[in-house]
Amino acid sequence: MSRPSLLALAAVLLLPGARLPAQTANDDMTTSWRVLDLGLLERQASEAAEREAARARRTRLSAATYDRNHDGKLDEQEFAAWEKAVRAEFEASPRAMKKYDRNHNRKLDDAEWAVARRELLGDR
Repeated sequence: MSRPSLLALAAVLLLPGARLPAQTANDDMTTSWRVLDLGLLERQASEAAEREAARARRTRLSAATYDRNHDGKLDEQEFAAWEKAVRAEFEASPRAMKKYDRNHNRKLDDAEWAVARRELLGDR
């Protein structure tokens, strides 16, 4: 072993707070990887939560959810309940409100909803 290596080893063994330079660099690298791993895990969890929320929203707004008599069609009452839920979802969406809320009162009045409804459903 070279003299500087022996001195470094002796310092590590004799001085409680001393560390080898390679060990410090390795620990810093390990810490960096752990931070990176945690960041990736956090992002994956966030993306999974967003996908789950979107799936739940699609299920909640599915016409099949409102088909109470399971005949494959929405009668007037079922359609009204579905439309009410969709309208509430539109009012909760900043993107939809930016597009349809013309008077900027943070609600879709009947005329604004009619425009959104026509775009969503066509003529019905």
